[in-house]
Amino acid sequence: MPRVVRTMLYCLMLGWLGAEAAQPETTGVEPMSEYTVACYYFPNYHVDPRNEARHGKGWTEWELVKQAKPRFPGHRQPRIPLWGHGDESDPAIMAKKIDAAADHAIDVFIFDWYYYNDGLFLERCLERGFMKAPNAGRLKFALMWANHDWYDIHPATLAHPPELLYPGTITPETFERMTDYVIETYFKHPSYWTIEGCPYFSVYELHTLVK
Repeated sequence: MPRVVRTMLYCLMLGWLGAEAAQPETTGVEPMSEYTVACYYFPNYHVDPRNEARHGKGWTEWELVKQAKPRFPGHRQPRIPLWGHGDESDPAIMAKKIDAAADHAIDVFIFDWYYYNDGLFLERCLERGFMKAPNAGRLKFALMWANHDWYDIHPATLAHPPELLYPGTITPETFERMTDYVIETYFKHPSYWTIEGCPYFSVYELHTLVK
């Protein structure tokens, strides 16, 4: 089994465990000698044509952050990010994130990656930002195909059920195009994450994949 510890986090950081603490004495399995720490990255903080068509020119999910309102006394909203409302598709902005992650023991970004029957969505963060960042070699990257239905929840309201915009189920023909694209565009990149020589690729919803 690969010697990998994968963290599923947006805001949570994995704590370090010593080899002796991580390895029960009674198993007879040799202790782990190293760890790979990976974190998921949700890339909706850059301009995408689908979002612009739905929400207006220049829209990103930063708009929801900016419009946050206090809900109770002492609730400090909206919060302003220390680095500002940066464009993650800008290689210079992504370079700062790569350095911050690598300097604090993160090894891999697993990008939420979207591909529907009519093509890509939210790929510019990875393709224009990460892959073109001057320090991209400091981190590995991989894909989690987020093959779920995409609903309009930006913002979500209790009064109206969200509208389905892009169904997660795709045709076999789309699947062929998608996997060809993944192999040609990402798997060949020198920073793509491999485990025992094989490229890591995960799927968000297995039941949707079966469909």
